Amino acid sequence: MPCIGPDTIVISLQNGLCNQEVLSKYVEEERIILGFGKIGTELPEPGVCVGKPEPGVSMYFGAVKNNPKVQAMGVALEELFQAGGCNAAFVDDIQLYIWRKAISNCGYNTVCAVLGLPVGAVLRSQQGNELVMGVWKECCDVAKALGIGDLW
Repeated sequence: MPCIGPDTIVISLQNGLCNQEVLSKYVEEERIILGFGKIGTELPEPGVCVGKPEPGVSMYFGAVKNNPKVQAMGVALEELFQAGGCNAAFVDDIQLYIWRKAISNCGYNTVCAVLGLPVGAVLRSQQGNELVMGVWKECCDVAKALGIGDLW
């Protein structure tokens, strides 16, 4: 808290849901930007982690509650990421993007962890595809029930 003043905008670039709820305990939602990266990771052997950025936009972020101050910060942050070589986008409705990423991770990460298989092996089998799709469908149903939108 000593680093956060009354005009500080807090930015969380972290996968997952509920980051907004945690941060809003410390600053008003009008000063929060949320986001995440689309950079897959492969573990070809113990102790070796290889980043695999997806084509297109690699970093998404947006305001919890849009206002001129957060809008200016978001645009500036997008420009900084772009200048540094990271394809980034400051978007209007970050919640849709966050939920899509969480749903994707739930399908791939959970099924791969439970089966002890890499994603390629899971997706090459009909049963693996069915498991992933089942998880995605259930997550989309939850998002729809919460009023996020129909993401299926």
